[in-house]
Amino acid sequence: MRNFNRDDRSMIRASCSSGDELLIEVRGAGVARPDAGDIVALGDEAVSAAALYAELTGRRYMVTTTAGADALARCKVIVALTARIDDEMIDALYGERRDAYPGLIIGATPERLRRRLLSCAAALAAGGEDRPHRVELIPGLDIETMTAADSTLLGRRSRPDEIRTALGRGDSVVLIHGHGDGIDGDLGPLILCPVDDVWRARPPDAAPVCRITARCYRNRHHLGSDAHRAAQLTVSQIAARVLIWNTCIGFPSQHGLVGRVWGAGVLLAESPSIAALLTTWRITMAPATLPAALLDRLMAGATVGEALAAVNARADAQRAAYQLCLFGDPDLRIAPLRTEAPQPRAARPRRPPRGVQLAAADPAARLIELCVRDGPVSQMLPKPARREASLRRYLRSALQGYRQSQDAATRARLRRACVAYAAARGSLRDLWIPHATMAADGKEACPHCGAPALRFAADLDHLGIAPRVLLNCGRCEIVADRPAALPVTATVTHDGVALRAEVEAGGWDAMLVASSRWPVAPRIRRWPAAADGGPAPFLSLADWRWPYPSEVAVVVAAGLDIAVLARTLRLRPGDEPPR
Repeated sequence: MRNFNRDDRSMIRASCSSGDELLIEVRGAGVARPDAGDIVALGDEAVSAAALYAELTGRRYMVTTTAGADALARCKVIVALTARIDDEMIDALYGERRDAYPGLIIGATPERLRRRLLSCAAALAAGGEDRPHRVELIPGLDIETMTAADSTLLGRRSRPDEIRTALGRGDSVVLIHGHGDGIDGDLGPLILCPVDDVWRARPPDAAPVCRITARCYRNRHHLGSDAHRAAQLTVSQIAARVLIWNTCIGFPSQHGLVGRVWGAGVLLAESPSIAALLTTWRITMAPATLPAALLDRLMAGATVGEALAAVNARADAQRAAYQLCLFGDPDLRIAPLRTEAPQPRAARPRRPPRGVQLAAADPAARLIELCVRDGPVSQMLPKPARREASLRRYLRSALQGYRQSQDAATRARLRRACVAYAAARGSLRDLWIPHATMAADGKEACPHCGAPALRFAADLDHLGIAPRVLLNCGRCEIVADRPAALPVTATVTHDGVALRAEVEAGGWDAMLVASSRWPVAPRIRRWPAAADGGPAPFLSLADWRWPYPSEVAVVVAAGLDIAVLARTLRLRPGDEPPR
Protein backbone atom coordinates (compact mmCIF):
# COMPACT_ATOMS: atom_id res chain seq x y z
CA MET A 1 0.00 0.00 0.00
CA ARG A 2 1.34 3.44 -0.91
CA ASN A 3 2.18 5.77 1.96
CA PHE A 4 -0.41 8.47 1.39
CA ASN A 5 -0.34 11.47 3.66
CA ARG A 6 -3.30 12.73 5.65
CA ASP A 7 -4.39 15.21 2.96
CA ASP A 8 -4.24 12.48 0.31
CA ARG A 9 -6.44 10.17 2.33
CA SER A 10 -8.90 12.95 3.09
CA MET A 11 -9.08 13.77 -0.60
CA ILE A 12 -9.67 10.16 -1.63
CA ARG A 13 -12.34 9.65 1.03
CA ALA A 14 -14.12 12.78 -0.18
CA SER A 15 -13.96 11.54 -3.77
CA CYS A 16 -15.45 8.20 -2.81
CA SER A 17 -18.00 9.49 -0.34
CA SER A 18 -20.83 9.31 -2.88
CA GLY A 19 -20.29 5.62 -3.57
CA ASP A 20 -22.00 2.70 -1.91
CA GLU A 21 -18.87 0.85 -0.76
CA LEU A 22 -16.87 1.50 2.40
CA LEU A 23 -13.36 2.75 1.63
CA ILE A 24 -10.85 0.74 3.66
CA GLU A 25 -7.55 1.45 1.94
CA VAL A 26 -6.16 2.78 -1.32
CA ARG A 27 -3.32 0.98 -3.03
CA GLY A 28 -1.63 0.89 -6.41
CA ALA A 29 -2.80 -1.54 -9.04
CA GLY A 30 0.17 -3.76 -8.19
CA VAL A 31 0.42 -5.41 -11.61
CA ALA A 32 1.11 -3.34 -14.68
CA ARG A 33 -1.49 -3.67 -17.44
CA PRO A 34 0.31 -3.38 -20.79
CA ASP A 35 -3.00 -2.87 -22.62
CA ALA A 36 -4.06 0.00 -20.37
CA GLY A 37 -2.20 2.63 -22.40
CA ASP A 38 0.58 4.98 -21.45
CA ILE A 39 0.54 8.09 -19.31
CA VAL A 40 2.45 11.16 -20.45
CA ALA A 41 3.86 13.68 -18.00
CA LEU A 42 3.86 16.94 -19.93
CA GLY A 43 6.86 18.75 -18.47
CA ASP A 44 9.24 17.90 -15.65
CA GLU A 45 6.94 19.53 -13.11
CA ALA A 46 4.33 16.80 -13.73
CA VAL A 47 6.66 13.79 -13.37
CA SER A 48 5.87 12.90 -9.76
CA ALA A 49 2.14 13.24 -10.39
CA ALA A 50 2.30 11.06 -13.51
CA ALA A 51 4.36 8.44 -11.67
CA LEU A 52 1.77 8.32 -8.90
CA TYR A 53 -1.11 8.00 -11.35
CA ALA A 54 0.72 5.28 -13.27
CA GLU A 55 1.21 3.31 -10.06
CA LEU A 56 -2.41 3.70 -9.02
CA THR A 57 -3.77 2.65 -12.41
CA GLY A 58 -1.26 -0.05 -13.40
CA ARG A 59 0.14 1.85 -16.36
CA ARG A 60 3.51 2.96 -17.66
CA TYR A 61 4.45 6.62 -17.86
CA MET A 62 6.82 8.71 -19.91
CA VAL A 63 8.00 12.31 -19.76
CA THR A 64 7.95 14.79 -22.61
CA THR A 65 8.03 18.53 -23.17
CA THR A 66 7.94 18.67 -26.96
CA ALA A 67 5.95 15.61 -28.06
CA GLY A 68 3.86 16.16 -31.18
CA ALA A 69 0.11 15.91 -31.20
CA ASP A 70 0.13 12.47 -32.81
CA ALA A 71 2.29 11.04 -30.03
CA LEU A 72 0.10 12.61 -27.37
CA ALA A 73 -3.07 11.38 -29.06
CA ARG A 74 -1.83 7.78 -28.92
CA CYS A 75 -1.40 7.84 -25.14
CA LYS A 76 -4.19 7.21 -22.67
CA VAL A 77 -3.80 10.10 -20.21
CA ILE A 78 -1.86 13.37 -20.25
CA VAL A 79 -0.89 14.74 -16.83
CA ALA A 80 0.07 18.42 -16.80
CA LEU A 81 -0.15 21.76 -15.10
CA THR A 82 -3.00 23.79 -16.54
CA ALA A 83 -0.66 26.40 -18.02
CA ARG A 84 0.75 23.73 -20.37
CA ILE A 85 -2.62 23.18 -22.08
CA ASP A 86 -3.00 25.55 -25.02
CA ASP A 87 -5.40 25.96 -27.93
CA GLU A 88 -3.17 24.10 -30.35
CA MET A 89 -3.05 21.04 -28.10
CA ILE A 90 -6.82 20.97 -27.56
CA ASP A 91 -7.43 21.32 -31.30
CA ALA A 92 -4.91 18.61 -32.14
CA LEU A 93 -6.24 16.12 -29.58
CA TYR A 94 -9.97 16.65 -29.98
CA GLY A 95 -10.50 18.61 -33.19
CA GLU A 96 -10.37 15.57 -35.47
CA ARG A 97 -12.38 12.37 -35.47
CA ARG A 98 -10.52 9.50 -33.73
CA ASP A 99 -11.32 5.96 -32.70
CA ALA A 100 -10.12 6.82 -29.19
CA TYR A 101 -9.34 10.02 -27.34
CA PRO A 102 -6.87 10.64 -24.51
CA GLY A 103 -7.88 12.34 -21.29
CA LEU A 104 -6.33 15.39 -19.67
CA ILE A 105 -5.67 15.49 -15.92
CA ILE A 106 -4.66 19.01 -14.98
CA GLY A 107 -4.15 21.31 -12.02
CA ALA A 108 -3.03 24.91 -11.63
CA THR A 109 -0.33 23.91 -9.11
CA PRO A 110 1.41 20.62 -8.27
CA GLU A 111 -0.75 20.33 -5.15
CA ARG A 112 -3.99 20.83 -7.06
CA LEU A 113 -2.81 18.44 -9.76
CA ARG A 114 -2.18 15.77 -7.12
CA ARG A 115 -5.65 16.25 -5.66
CA ARG A 116 -7.19 15.98 -9.10
CA LEU A 117 -5.41 12.77 -10.10
CA LEU A 118 -6.21 11.10 -6.78
CA SER A 119 -9.91 11.70 -7.38
CA CYS A 120 -9.58 10.35 -10.95
CA ALA A 121 -7.79 7.23 -9.71
CA ALA A 122 -10.40 6.62 -7.01
CA ALA A 123 -13.25 6.97 -9.53
CA LEU A 124 -11.52 4.63 -11.98
CA ALA A 125 -11.00 2.01 -9.28
CA ALA A 126 -14.63 2.22 -8.17
CA GLY A 127 -15.73 1.21 -11.67
CA GLY A 128 -19.32 1.17 -12.86
CA GLU A 129 -20.95 -1.43 -10.65
CA ASP A 130 -23.83 0.85 -9.67
CA ARG A 131 -25.85 2.88 -12.11
CA PRO A 132 -25.62 6.62 -11.35
CA HIS A 133 -28.53 8.99 -11.02
CA ARG A 134 -29.13 10.81 -14.30
CA VAL A 135 -29.44 14.60 -14.01
CA GLU A 136 -30.25 16.93 -16.91
CA LEU A 137 -30.46 20.70 -16.53
CA ILE A 138 -31.76 22.59 -19.58
CA PRO A 139 -32.40 26.24 -18.64
CA GLY A 140 -34.03 26.89 -22.02
CA LEU A 141 -36.90 24.53 -21.19
CA ASP A 142 -39.80 26.34 -19.52
CA ILE A 143 -40.59 23.53 -17.08
CA GLU A 144 -40.57 22.74 -13.40
CA THR A 145 -38.52 19.85 -12.03
CA MET A 146 -39.50 16.38 -13.27
CA THR A 147 -38.28 13.30 -11.42
CA ALA A 148 -38.32 9.53 -11.83
CA ALA A 149 -36.71 6.70 -9.89
CA ASP A 150 -33.28 7.13 -11.46
CA SER A 151 -33.37 10.55 -13.09
CA THR A 152 -34.07 14.24 -12.62
CA LEU A 153 -34.89 16.78 -15.33
CA LEU A 154 -34.55 20.45 -14.40
CA GLY A 155 -35.60 23.55 -16.32
CA ARG A 156 -36.09 27.29 -16.08
CA ARG A 157 -38.82 27.02 -13.43
CA SER A 158 -36.96 24.60 -11.17
CA ARG A 159 -36.35 25.90 -7.66
CA PRO A 160 -32.79 26.91 -6.73
CA ASP A 161 -32.70 24.36 -3.89
CA GLU A 162 -33.69 21.58 -6.32
CA ILE A 163 -30.85 22.53 -8.66
CA ARG A 164 -28.31 22.73 -5.83
CA THR A 165 -29.32 19.29 -4.56
CA ALA A 166 -29.30 17.64 -7.99
CA LEU A 167 -25.93 19.06 -9.06
CA GLY A 168 -24.26 18.33 -5.74
CA ARG A 169 -25.40 14.76 -5.05
CA GLY A 170 -22.20 13.10 -6.37
CA ASP A 171 -23.63 9.69 -7.31
CA SER A 172 -24.69 11.11 -10.65
CA VAL A 173 -23.96 11.80 -14.28
CA VAL A 174 -24.92 15.39 -15.06
CA LEU A 175 -25.72 17.11 -18.36
CA ILE A 176 -26.00 20.90 -18.40
CA HIS A 177 -27.17 22.17 -21.78
CA GLY A 178 -27.21 25.96 -21.73
CA HIS A 179 -25.39 29.21 -22.26
CA GLY A 180 -21.86 29.82 -21.02
CA ASP A 181 -19.36 32.44 -22.16
CA GLY A 182 -16.19 30.95 -20.70
CA ILE A 183 -16.69 32.88 -17.47
CA ASP A 184 -19.99 31.67 -16.05
CA GLY A 185 -22.92 29.44 -16.94
CA ASP A 186 -26.69 29.76 -17.15
CA LEU A 187 -28.42 27.42 -14.68
CA GLY A 188 -31.91 28.89 -14.96
CA PRO A 189 -32.66 30.57 -11.62
CA LEU A 190 -28.98 30.22 -10.65
CA ILE A 191 -25.64 31.19 -12.21
CA LEU A 192 -22.59 28.93 -12.25
CA CYS A 193 -20.20 31.63 -11.08
CA PRO A 194 -16.48 31.44 -10.14
CA VAL A 195 -16.50 34.53 -7.92
CA ASP A 196 -14.95 34.02 -4.48
CA ASP A 197 -12.44 35.86 -2.28
CA VAL A 198 -9.47 34.65 -4.34
CA TRP A 199 -11.18 35.68 -7.58
CA ARG A 200 -11.96 39.18 -6.27
CA ALA A 201 -8.42 39.67 -4.92
CA ARG A 202 -6.71 38.75 -8.19
CA PRO A 203 -5.15 41.69 -10.11
CA PRO A 204 -7.46 42.67 -13.00
CA ASP A 205 -5.18 41.52 -15.82
CA ALA A 206 -7.26 40.36 -18.82
CA ALA A 207 -10.24 40.50 -16.46
CA PRO A 208 -13.94 40.25 -17.34
CA VAL A 209 -16.25 43.23 -17.08
CA CYS A 210 -17.81 41.94 -13.86
CA ARG A 211 -14.40 42.00 -12.13
CA ILE A 212 -13.82 45.60 -13.25
CA THR A 213 -17.29 46.92 -12.38
CA ALA A 214 -17.94 44.62 -9.39
CA ARG A 215 -21.42 44.04 -10.83
CA CYS A 216 -22.85 40.82 -12.27
CA TYR A 217 -24.00 41.44 -15.84
CA ARG A 218 -26.50 38.58 -15.61
CA ASN A 219 -28.46 39.34 -12.44
CA ARG A 220 -27.39 43.01 -11.99
CA HIS A 221 -26.30 42.45 -8.38
CA HIS A 222 -23.09 43.62 -6.74
CA LEU A 223 -20.55 40.81 -6.50
CA GLY A 224 -20.35 39.53 -2.97
CA SER A 225 -23.77 40.87 -2.00
CA ASP A 226 -26.30 38.62 -0.31
CA ALA A 227 -28.49 38.77 -3.43
CA HIS A 228 -25.63 37.67 -5.65
CA ARG A 229 -24.63 34.83 -3.34
CA ALA A 230 -28.24 33.62 -3.26
CA ALA A 231 -28.21 33.33 -7.06
CA GLN A 232 -24.73 31.81 -7.29
CA LEU A 233 -23.65 28.18 -7.57
CA THR A 234 -19.91 27.73 -7.23
CA VAL A 235 -17.87 25.01 -8.91
CA SER A 236 -17.07 23.44 -5.54
CA GLN A 237 -20.79 22.78 -5.03
CA ILE A 238 -20.96 20.45 -8.05
CA ALA A 239 -20.16 16.78 -7.45
CA ALA A 240 -20.64 14.12 -10.12
CA ARG A 241 -19.07 11.03 -11.62
CA VAL A 242 -19.29 12.71 -15.04
CA LEU A 243 -20.31 16.24 -15.98
CA ILE A 244 -21.21 17.05 -19.59
CA TRP A 245 -21.14 20.82 -19.79
CA ASN A 246 -22.62 21.44 -23.22
CA THR A 247 -22.28 25.18 -23.46
CA CYS A 248 -21.05 27.85 -25.86
CA ILE A 249 -17.53 27.94 -24.43
CA GLY A 250 -16.66 25.45 -21.69
CA PHE A 251 -12.85 25.38 -21.49
CA PRO A 252 -11.84 28.83 -22.76
CA SER A 253 -8.95 29.78 -25.02
CA GLN A 254 -5.87 31.30 -23.43
CA HIS A 255 -6.18 33.96 -26.17
CA GLY A 256 -9.88 34.61 -25.63
CA LEU A 257 -11.83 37.67 -24.54
CA VAL A 258 -10.59 37.34 -20.94
CA GLY A 259 -7.88 35.32 -19.25
CA ARG A 260 -9.13 31.80 -18.69
CA VAL A 261 -8.13 31.90 -15.00
CA TRP A 262 -11.25 34.03 -14.51
CA GLY A 263 -13.68 31.42 -15.78
CA ALA A 264 -15.61 28.51 -14.32
CA GLY A 265 -14.42 26.16 -17.09
CA VAL A 266 -10.87 25.77 -15.79
CA LEU A 267 -12.13 25.25 -12.24
CA LEU A 268 -14.47 22.49 -13.45
CA ALA A 269 -11.61 20.80 -15.31
CA GLU A 270 -9.47 20.86 -12.15
CA SER A 271 -12.24 19.95 -9.70
CA PRO A 272 -11.57 16.89 -7.50
CA SER A 273 -15.33 16.42 -7.02
CA ILE A 274 -15.98 15.77 -10.74
CA ALA A 275 -14.38 12.53 -11.91
CA ALA A 276 -14.60 13.44 -15.61
CA LEU A 277 -15.60 16.60 -17.46
CA LEU A 278 -16.69 16.61 -21.10
CA THR A 279 -17.06 20.12 -22.48
CA THR A 280 -16.64 22.44 -25.44
CA TRP A 281 -13.69 24.70 -26.18
CA ARG A 282 -15.22 26.83 -28.94
CA ILE A 283 -18.72 28.12 -29.60
CA THR A 284 -20.95 25.20 -30.52
CA MET A 285 -24.23 25.19 -32.43
CA ALA A 286 -24.98 21.48 -32.14
CA PRO A 287 -28.50 20.22 -31.41
CA ALA A 288 -29.38 19.02 -27.92
CA THR A 289 -29.74 15.46 -29.25
CA LEU A 290 -25.95 15.01 -29.38
CA PRO A 291 -25.08 15.54 -25.70
CA ALA A 292 -28.18 13.50 -24.82
CA ALA A 293 -26.82 10.64 -26.99
CA LEU A 294 -23.50 10.89 -25.16
CA LEU A 295 -25.32 10.66 -21.86
CA ASP A 296 -27.28 7.62 -23.07
CA ARG A 297 -24.07 5.77 -23.95
CA LEU A 298 -22.53 6.49 -20.57
CA MET A 299 -25.64 5.20 -18.82
CA ALA A 300 -25.50 2.06 -21.00
CA GLY A 301 -22.05 1.19 -19.65
CA ALA A 302 -19.65 2.64 -22.23
CA THR A 303 -16.44 4.16 -20.94
CA VAL A 304 -16.11 7.90 -21.23
CA GLY A 305 -13.62 7.53 -24.08
CA GLU A 306 -15.80 5.01 -25.94
CA ALA A 307 -18.88 7.20 -25.60
CA LEU A 308 -17.06 10.29 -26.84
CA ALA A 309 -15.65 8.49 -29.89
CA ALA A 310 -19.01 6.93 -30.77
CA VAL A 311 -20.92 10.21 -30.62
CA ASN A 312 -18.24 12.09 -32.57
CA ALA A 313 -18.54 9.45 -35.31
CA ARG A 314 -22.25 10.13 -35.84
CA ALA A 315 -23.18 11.82 -39.10
CA ASP A 316 -25.14 14.57 -37.35
CA ALA A 317 -22.16 15.29 -35.08
CA GLN A 318 -19.87 15.66 -38.08
CA ARG A 319 -22.35 17.96 -39.82
CA ALA A 320 -22.44 20.16 -36.72
CA ALA A 321 -18.67 19.87 -36.09
CA TYR A 322 -19.63 18.73 -32.60
CA GLN A 323 -16.45 18.24 -30.60
CA LEU A 324 -15.86 17.95 -26.88
CA CYS A 325 -12.64 17.72 -24.92
CA LEU A 326 -12.14 15.33 -21.99
CA PHE A 327 -10.71 16.12 -18.57
CA GLY A 328 -10.40 12.83 -16.73
CA ASP A 329 -9.55 9.22 -17.50
CA PRO A 330 -11.07 7.86 -20.75
CA ASP A 331 -11.29 4.37 -19.21
CA LEU A 332 -13.74 5.57 -16.55
CA ARG A 333 -16.95 3.54 -16.61
CA ILE A 334 -19.81 4.88 -14.51
CA ALA A 335 -22.52 2.25 -15.13
CA PRO A 336 -22.62 -1.51 -15.75
CA LEU A 337 -22.99 -2.68 -19.33
CA ARG A 338 -26.71 -2.65 -20.01
CA THR A 339 -28.29 -5.93 -21.00
CA GLU A 340 -31.79 -5.31 -19.70
CA ALA A 341 -34.37 -2.83 -20.93
CA PRO A 342 -33.69 0.74 -19.74
CA GLN A 343 -35.52 1.97 -16.66
CA PRO A 344 -38.17 4.66 -17.21
CA ARG A 345 -36.97 8.18 -16.57
CA ALA A 346 -38.40 11.66 -16.67
CA ALA A 347 -39.62 12.37 -20.19
CA ARG A 348 -38.15 15.44 -21.85
CA PRO A 349 -40.90 17.75 -23.12
CA ARG A 350 -40.89 18.43 -26.84
CA ARG A 351 -40.13 21.94 -27.97
CA PRO A 352 -42.96 23.60 -29.91
CA PRO A 353 -42.42 23.72 -33.68
CA ARG A 354 -40.98 26.96 -34.96
CA GLY A 355 -43.62 27.86 -37.53
CA VAL A 356 -42.79 31.19 -39.16
CA GLN A 357 -44.80 33.10 -41.76
CA LEU A 358 -42.90 35.85 -43.59
CA ALA A 359 -44.54 38.38 -45.89
CA ALA A 360 -41.58 40.18 -47.53
CA ALA A 361 -40.98 39.41 -51.19
CA ASP A 362 -37.20 39.36 -51.63
CA PRO A 363 -34.83 37.10 -49.63
CA ALA A 364 -32.85 39.92 -47.96
CA ALA A 365 -35.99 41.64 -46.68
CA ARG A 366 -37.27 38.29 -45.41
CA LEU A 367 -34.17 37.93 -43.22
CA ILE A 368 -34.79 41.41 -41.81
CA GLU A 369 -38.41 40.46 -41.15
CA LEU A 370 -37.29 37.29 -39.36
CA CYS A 371 -34.86 39.24 -37.17
CA VAL A 372 -37.41 41.87 -36.19
CA ARG A 373 -39.84 39.31 -34.79
CA ASP A 374 -40.03 38.85 -31.02
CA GLY A 375 -36.92 37.00 -29.92
CA PRO A 376 -34.12 37.01 -27.34
CA VAL A 377 -33.13 40.41 -25.99
CA SER A 378 -29.50 41.40 -26.44
CA GLN A 379 -27.60 41.78 -23.18
CA MET A 380 -25.21 44.29 -24.77
CA LEU A 381 -27.63 47.18 -24.20
CA PRO A 382 -27.63 49.11 -20.88
CA LYS A 383 -31.44 48.89 -20.66
CA PRO A 384 -32.03 45.87 -22.91
CA ALA A 385 -35.79 45.43 -23.01
CA ARG A 386 -36.76 49.08 -23.42
CA ARG A 387 -33.99 49.96 -25.89
CA GLU A 388 -34.52 46.88 -28.01
CA ALA A 389 -38.28 47.44 -28.16
CA SER A 390 -37.67 50.96 -29.46
CA LEU A 391 -35.24 49.74 -32.12
CA ARG A 392 -37.62 47.02 -33.24
CA ARG A 393 -40.47 49.51 -33.62
CA TYR A 394 -38.28 51.70 -35.80
CA LEU A 395 -37.19 48.76 -37.96
CA ARG A 396 -40.74 47.43 -38.28
CA SER A 397 -41.89 50.85 -39.43
CA ALA A 398 -39.16 50.93 -42.07
CA LEU A 399 -40.03 47.40 -43.17
CA GLN A 400 -43.70 48.30 -43.49
CA GLY A 401 -42.82 51.32 -45.61
CA TYR A 402 -40.65 49.16 -47.87
CA ARG A 403 -43.49 46.67 -48.39
CA GLN A 404 -45.78 49.46 -49.52
CA SER A 405 -43.34 51.16 -51.88
CA GLN A 406 -40.11 49.45 -52.88
CA ASP A 407 -38.38 52.56 -54.17
CA ALA A 408 -34.85 53.81 -53.51
CA ALA A 409 -35.87 55.99 -50.57
CA THR A 410 -37.74 53.29 -48.63
CA ARG A 411 -34.95 50.82 -49.43
CA ALA A 412 -32.33 53.20 -48.03
CA ARG A 413 -34.43 53.83 -44.90
CA LEU A 414 -34.83 50.10 -44.29
CA ARG A 415 -31.10 49.57 -44.79
CA ARG A 416 -30.21 52.30 -42.28
CA ALA A 417 -32.73 50.99 -39.75
CA CYS A 418 -31.41 47.43 -39.98
CA VAL A 419 -27.77 48.52 -39.63
CA ALA A 420 -28.66 50.62 -36.57
CA TYR A 421 -30.60 47.72 -35.04
CA ALA A 422 -27.80 45.21 -35.60
CA ALA A 423 -25.14 47.63 -34.35
CA ALA A 424 -27.04 48.36 -31.14
CA ARG A 425 -27.57 44.63 -30.51
CA GLY A 426 -24.02 43.65 -31.52
CA SER A 427 -25.28 40.70 -33.59
CA LEU A 428 -28.23 39.19 -35.45
CA ARG A 429 -27.30 35.51 -35.42
CA ASP A 430 -29.16 34.69 -32.21
CA LEU A 431 -32.35 35.77 -34.00
CA TRP A 432 -32.04 33.58 -37.11
CA ILE A 433 -29.96 30.55 -36.02
CA PRO A 434 -32.94 28.88 -34.24
CA HIS A 435 -34.68 28.71 -37.64
CA ALA A 436 -31.68 27.47 -39.67
CA THR A 437 -30.14 24.13 -40.50
CA MET A 438 -26.42 24.43 -39.75
CA ALA A 439 -23.72 22.26 -41.33
CA ALA A 440 -19.93 22.39 -40.97
CA ASP A 441 -18.34 23.38 -44.27
CA GLY A 442 -14.59 23.06 -43.73
CA LYS A 443 -12.04 25.42 -42.21
CA GLU A 444 -10.39 28.67 -43.19
CA ALA A 445 -7.93 31.02 -41.53
CA CYS A 446 -9.40 33.51 -39.09
CA PRO A 447 -9.04 37.00 -40.65
CA HIS A 448 -7.83 38.37 -37.30
CA CYS A 449 -5.48 35.86 -35.67
CA GLY A 450 -4.85 33.38 -38.51
CA ALA A 451 -5.88 30.34 -36.45
CA PRO A 452 -8.02 27.68 -38.18
CA ALA A 453 -11.68 28.69 -37.92
CA LEU A 454 -14.69 26.47 -38.56
CA ARG A 455 -16.96 27.54 -41.39
CA PHE A 456 -20.67 26.77 -41.12
CA ALA A 457 -23.24 26.91 -43.91
CA ALA A 458 -26.68 28.03 -42.75
CA ASP A 459 -29.66 26.83 -44.77
CA LEU A 460 -32.76 29.04 -44.50
CA ASP A 461 -34.27 28.02 -47.82
CA HIS A 462 -37.53 26.87 -46.22
CA LEU A 463 -38.11 30.52 -45.29
CA GLY A 464 -37.12 31.87 -48.69
CA ILE A 465 -33.91 33.37 -47.27
CA ALA A 466 -30.54 33.14 -49.02
CA PRO A 467 -27.82 30.91 -47.47
CA ARG A 468 -25.56 32.44 -44.86
CA VAL A 469 -22.05 31.69 -43.59
CA LEU A 470 -20.79 31.71 -40.00
CA LEU A 471 -17.06 31.65 -39.27
CA ASN A 472 -16.23 30.37 -35.79
CA CYS A 473 -12.73 30.93 -34.36
CA GLY A 474 -11.79 29.38 -31.03
CA ARG A 475 -9.88 32.54 -30.07
CA CYS A 476 -11.90 35.38 -31.62
CA GLU A 477 -15.36 33.68 -31.39
CA ILE A 478 -17.88 34.30 -34.22
CA VAL A 479 -15.92 36.46 -36.66
CA ALA A 480 -18.34 36.51 -39.61
CA ASP A 481 -22.09 36.27 -40.08
CA ARG A 482 -22.78 37.13 -43.70
CA PRO A 483 -24.73 36.11 -46.79
CA ALA A 484 -22.84 33.39 -48.64
CA ALA A 485 -22.83 35.48 -51.83
CA LEU A 486 -21.65 38.76 -50.25
CA PRO A 487 -17.86 39.34 -50.66
CA VAL A 488 -17.06 41.28 -47.50
CA THR A 489 -14.36 40.75 -44.83
CA ALA A 490 -12.85 42.77 -41.99
CA THR A 491 -9.69 42.60 -39.88
CA VAL A 492 -9.95 44.06 -36.38
CA THR A 493 -7.13 45.16 -34.04
CA HIS A 494 -6.94 47.58 -31.13
CA ASP A 495 -5.57 50.19 -33.54
CA GLY A 496 -8.21 50.00 -36.24
CA VAL A 497 -10.43 48.04 -38.58
CA ALA A 498 -9.67 47.22 -42.21
CA LEU A 499 -12.80 46.61 -44.29
CA ARG A 500 -12.87 44.96 -47.71
CA ALA A 501 -16.30 45.19 -49.31
CA GLU A 502 -17.34 45.13 -52.96
CA VAL A 503 -20.41 47.36 -52.81
CA GLU A 504 -21.93 50.01 -55.03
CA ALA A 505 -21.53 53.66 -54.12
CA GLY A 506 -24.74 54.92 -52.56
CA GLY A 507 -26.09 51.42 -52.03
CA TRP A 508 -24.44 50.62 -48.72
CA ASP A 509 -24.45 51.55 -45.05
CA ALA A 510 -22.15 50.51 -42.21
CA MET A 511 -21.51 51.11 -38.53
CA LEU A 512 -18.77 50.16 -36.10
CA VAL A 513 -19.72 49.09 -32.59
CA ALA A 514 -17.60 48.18 -29.57
CA SER A 515 -19.83 46.25 -27.17
CA SER A 516 -19.01 45.05 -23.70
CA ARG A 517 -21.39 43.89 -20.98
CA TRP A 518 -23.84 45.63 -18.70
CA PRO A 519 -23.48 48.23 -17.23
CA VAL A 520 -21.06 49.41 -19.94
CA ALA A 521 -22.83 51.15 -22.82
CA PRO A 522 -21.76 50.23 -26.37
CA ARG A 523 -19.80 52.75 -28.44
CA ILE A 524 -21.10 53.16 -31.98
CA ARG A 525 -19.61 55.07 -34.89
CA ARG A 526 -20.92 55.39 -38.44
CA TRP A 527 -18.48 54.03 -41.01
CA PRO A 528 -17.06 56.80 -43.22
CA ALA A 529 -17.21 56.87 -47.01
CA ALA A 530 -14.20 56.90 -49.30
CA ALA A 531 -13.68 59.40 -52.10
CA ASP A 532 -15.28 57.04 -54.63
CA GLY A 533 -18.47 56.80 -52.57
CA GLY A 534 -17.81 53.31 -51.24
CA PRO A 535 -16.87 52.46 -47.65
CA ALA A 536 -13.48 53.69 -46.43
CA PRO A 537 -10.95 50.83 -46.38
CA PHE A 538 -9.70 51.60 -42.84
CA LEU A 539 -11.06 53.20 -39.70
CA SER A 540 -8.48 54.12 -37.07
CA LEU A 541 -9.19 53.35 -33.43
CA ALA A 542 -5.87 54.66 -32.13
CA ASP A 543 -7.64 57.34 -30.09
CA TRP A 544 -10.04 54.86 -28.44
CA ARG A 545 -9.36 53.68 -24.92
CA TRP A 546 -10.19 50.05 -24.14
CA PRO A 547 -10.94 50.00 -20.41
CA TYR A 548 -13.16 46.94 -20.83
CA PRO A 549 -12.92 43.69 -22.82
CA SER A 550 -15.13 44.18 -25.86
CA GLU A 551 -16.49 42.69 -29.04
CA VAL A 552 -15.75 45.00 -31.95
CA ALA A 553 -18.11 44.52 -34.88
CA VAL A 554 -18.62 46.09 -38.28
CA VAL A 555 -22.22 45.90 -39.48
CA VAL A 556 -22.28 46.24 -43.27
CA ALA A 557 -25.31 46.41 -45.54
CA ALA A 558 -24.98 46.13 -49.32
CA GLY A 559 -28.42 46.74 -50.72
CA LEU A 560 -30.46 44.89 -48.09
CA ASP A 561 -27.89 42.12 -47.52
CA ILE A 562 -26.59 42.40 -43.95
CA ALA A 563 -23.22 41.15 -42.64
CA VAL A 564 -21.76 41.35 -39.13
CA LEU A 565 -17.96 41.00 -38.98
CA ALA A 566 -16.56 40.88 -35.45
CA ARG A 567 -13.73 40.08 -33.08
CA THR A 568 -13.43 39.88 -29.31
CA LEU A 569 -10.62 42.00 -27.84
CA ARG A 570 -9.12 42.09 -24.37
CA LEU A 571 -8.01 45.26 -22.64
CA ARG A 572 -5.35 46.93 -24.76
CA PRO A 573 -1.93 46.73 -23.05
CA GLY A 574 -1.41 50.02 -21.26
CA ASP A 575 -5.12 50.85 -20.95
CA GLU A 576 -5.86 50.51 -17.25
CA PRO A 577 -9.37 49.50 -16.22
CA PRO A 578 -11.30 52.01 -14.10
CA ARG A 579 -10.71 51.75 -10.37
